Amino acid sequence: MRAALAAWNARDPRAFLSRLAEDVVLDELFQPGPFAGAGRVKDWIEAWTAAVPDSRTEIVRVLAAGDDVLVEAVVKGTLAGHLGPVEGTNGPFTLHRGLVVEVARGKLRRITAFTNGRELSPPASQP
Repeated sequence: MRAALAAWNARDPRAFLSRLAEDVVLDELFQPGPFAGAGRVKDWIEAWTAAVPDSRTEIVRVLAAGDDVLVEAVVKGTLAGHLGPVEGTNGPFTLHRGLVVEVARGKLRRITAFTNGRELSPPASQP
């Protein structure tokens, strides 16, 4: 998981994808549905990269039990475009994120991302 996130921060989608099982399922819970298979996860990567070109993930804590890994992370960046149901604001954000990851045969097989979507698009200031 650390290597996958390091590849993500390096903006190296090929290295990120190489850490995933072919039958990977990525469920970004604020999105309408999961991304199943490496091709769909590649679509997810492209959407994140376009919407948040300067994203940076910092790992706060990693806990592992058998084939399951829990990651607590903070993501920082600028929401330059829409990301699923969240409209781009061109403003900076700090997003707290929890990832539950299932590992199978040394590859990431299922990733469930818990995110407070409101942190992506904070409310406008009141006059």
